[in-house]
Formats: sequence, structure tokens, C-alpha cells
Amino acid sequence: MSLAEIKSDPVVKRALALKESADAAINLERIVTEADMLHSERASRKLYKISLEPTKLANASLQDMSNRARLSELKARVYVQRTAVQHAFEHCSAHISTQHRDTMKEYASNAGDRKMFLNRVLNKLVESISNMDSTLELLEIYIKDIDQSAWAIRNATDMLKLLMDNRGKAV
Repeated sequence: MSLAEIKSDPVVKRALALKESADAAINLERIVTEADMLHSERASRKLYKISLEPTKLANASLQDMSNRARLSELKARVYVQRTAVQHAFEHCSAHISTQHRDTMKEYASNAGDRKMFLNRVLNKLVESISNMDSTLELLEIYIKDIDQSAWAIRNATDMLKLLMDNRGKAV
């Protein structure tokens, strides 16, 4: 049996079809573009350029809250598809290892070689998982930045309250 026959195996074809449907369900390029836009247009990123006012702090906080919710939604959608593709990869790897073990022995003599063989045969799944992992990491970085920004906005709000309460008094 050859590599072409393994790639034409119905289980492998179903796994690749699932990967295609996952790619169609989530357009990673669009998600990254939206996440970049949400992150770069946050009002809290521009607070240092303006005088701090309660309404501007409140607006920045509310916008961050909204952006965080949207980024979390995008992260969940990517995570669901990534999990499905990962399960397909694992199922397909197990299937190839058992049903096509003689062919694998021709190409791979040890565990490391078998892993490389499976990654080569299922390279589209591996690439898709890697792309989704990168997108999840980016979304997590943006969400973490918003969380840290929320802490800073809260401190700025407390500072502004102190300053407003003590007008005309020595601080």
C-alpha cells in the first residue's frame, strides 16, 4: 500500500472534509483582522492623550467590556473548531496506525518516525490546528491586555474621585 492509498482512505477523507468545514465555519483571517481592529481602536488605549474625565473613563471601560466579550466569543468559536479538528487528527492517526501499520513500517521504524509520518500524511490537519492555536494565543493576549487595562482604569477612576472630592483642599 502506498501513501496515495492512505490519503484516499475514507476515514482520512472524512477528517479532511471536517477540517474544510471547520475552516469554512471560522475564517481565521477575518477573526484576526476583527480582533486587531477591536484591540487597536479601544478608547482605553488613547486615555493618556486626553485629560481624564469621568465620562471618558466610563466610556473606555464600557467599550473594553464590550470588546472583551466579543473577543471571548471569537475565542470560543475558534476553540470549538480546533477541538473538532484535533479529535479528527487523533482519530485519523489511530486509524492509520492500526489499519495501515504495514505501510507505516516501510516509512517509519520508531515512534518519532511514525509521528513524522502521520504529520506528513495529515499535514493539512496539522497546519489547521497550528493556525488555530496561533489565533487562540493572539486572542488570549488581547483579552489579557483588556483585563489589565480594566485594573488601570479602575485605579484612574479612584484617583479621579479622590481629586474631585478634595477640590480646594491640600491633597
